[in-house]
Amino acid sequence: MTVTDTLAPELHRPLRTDDDLLVLLDHFFPVAIRRQLWTLFLDADDVALPIVVPVEGIPLVPDPAALSNWGEAVEAIADEFRAASVVFVVERTGSASSRRSDRAWHAALSRLGDDREFAVRAVVGCTDEGIGPLTTDRPFPAPPGPGAAPDAPPSALDAAPGSSQASPSRRAVSASPVSVR
Repeated sequence: MTVTDTLAPELHRPLRTDDDLLVLLDHFFPVAIRRQLWTLFLDADDVALPIVVPVEGIPLVPDPAALSNWGEAVEAIADEFRAASVVFVVERTGSASSRRSDRAWHAALSRLGDDREFAVRAVVGCTDEGIGPLTTDRPFPAPPGPGAAPDAPPSALDAAPGSSQASPSRRAVSASPVSVR
């Protein structure tokens, strides 16, 4: 069995619930490697489009001008491929505990679709513990099965020591031999 064999049914069906979305995201983002922003696009029927755009090396605090430019780029991509909504995944190493920087990214990305032709379906985080809520302000259920991220209390930390380095658990996952067709 290959990764695509187990993922194929998730890719071609509507992602109507948060659980549906989390199952798909858990396949793409098992654990964090580095600090980056991922943008996924969904059509009007909530089916994932075959477009995933990473932006590596995002700062701890979103820059308003850069984020506005990103919003324009996302709008152009959404228009080109007829995407109705987007999902943002903020990837960062460290625990799933919510940080001030997580809350800043969540607030900024949640508003990115305001006055634009796309809706923001979700803003989630990917940490050493996998996919889960970026902030505990808006609870997001953990995906079923292993790798589920527990709810974590808010933390005053912006960045954990060593947070710019790759996660040992994701390095191990990415180093495992996987057959993809």
